[in-house]
Amino acid sequence: MGAFDSLIAACALLFVTQPALALSPLDGKCAARADCMDGLRCVRNVCVGETTYRELRDDAETDPRGDSNTTHAYVGGVLGAALPAFFVSAGEAYQLALRVGLLLDGHAQFQLEVSPASTVLVNETSSAYGFFDVVGSVGYLIPITPMASWIVRAGGGGGAVFGPTIPALAFAELRIDVFGVAVKTGKHVMIEFNAPSFRVMFMQPFNQPSADVNANVLLMWVANVAVNYLF
Repeated sequence: MGAFDSLIAACALLFVTQPALALSPLDGKCAARADCMDGLRCVRNVCVGETTYRELRDDAETDPRGDSNTTHAYVGGVLGAALPAFFVSAGEAYQLALRVGLLLDGHAQFQLEVSPASTVLVNETSSAYGFFDVVGSVGYLIPITPMASWIVRAGGGGGAVFGPTIPALAFAELRIDVFGVAVKTGKHVMIEFNAPSFRVMFMQPFNQPSADVNANVLLMWVANVAVNYLF
């Protein structure tokens, strides 16, 4: 009986201590947190430390707005079409622009947009002519949903107009965006839609205007899409 009792006691001791002996160390395999040693967590079937666990949890954050309460610099590109009109004529336009900016707390926006001779107007004169355009603006993104915001933005700037049948023109510009939406599709990507963005350009010839220039105030209604990458 003594030997049998000893065998039973040894088996019971092995059964009791086995879970403790089976706990996985750092980077060991696991199916649940209980499989890991004290202070470790089970993530993707691997025991990790608390710091790694927090980093993985943040990376897996499903909120598309991400860390919206911080400041982000961003760069982006703009592609659009427009209806430009002087007071006595109208035409069409195509726009390609680059932008840089700051987004504060996910809402306030400070932006600089440059169209490097890539805004082209047609049917206003006997031939197409282009713009070099630089505009700074201040805006605010009013939340609609966790992903989407209504854009309210205003700014000003200027540039120059060039073309084969018109004189050299400089212009000052006012810009207002009130019919647009910004969609945060991820922590680093924000897409904007404007329909339209409204601009007023006050043109001043460097010399005497030709017969093709029929007014010095140009109105533009621009529908565009912009893709911004947030750092």
